[in-house]
Amino acid sequence: MVASTNPLRTYAINKGRTFCPSTSTSAAILGLDGLRTVAPGKSADFIVLNANPLDDIHNTRQIDSVYSRGDAVDRNRMRAR
Repeated sequence: MVASTNPLRTYAINKGRTFCPSTSTSAAILGLDGLRTVAPGKSADFIVLNANPLDDIHNTRQIDSVYSRGDAVDRNRMRAR
């Protein structure tokens, strides 16, 4: 058996549920209930990836774009600072 680089995957958690603890559950623990879901009319910080992280956790490093409060972040401008 090959050891997983992701501790949650080591315990055979369903692939889709692997990311839940890092999103809505963390927000709930911090008391940030307004930040737990993605829905129309809500503000969101998120990233768009070039590859599926459910296929390989390292795909989380293949970032295409970043959004903060629903607005695209100019990553090149940020790097120039």
